[in-house]
Amino acid sequence: MKYLEKNLRKQGIDFRPESYNWSVIQGLISRGARRLGKLLQLTRELGESVGSYKRAFKQLRGQIPTLDYYVHDHWDAESRVLPWQHLHGALSEKTLI
Repeated sequence: MKYLEKNLRKQGIDFRPESYNWSVIQGLISRGARRLGKLLQLTRELGESVGSYKRAFKQLRGQIPTLDYYVHDHWDAESRVLPWQHLHGALSEKTLI
């Protein structure tokens, strides 16, 4: 990240990456389904921070899939029902996938 920041600055580009931990949480939420309701509620009760997510996951171990399942595993969008596929909006399913 420092390398990119330094070299992009030379080109006049302001590079401000987001924290890796918050990116993981965004991935979790974007792939999460109703099973994450307990996690989100517990996280809110614990303080809505990165540490709160970690503590909530630890407390719910065995009750919900692992973080790797939601964030790091490869999901084949063609053979899997995605958590948001029941929603209908302006963007087509093909575009969202």
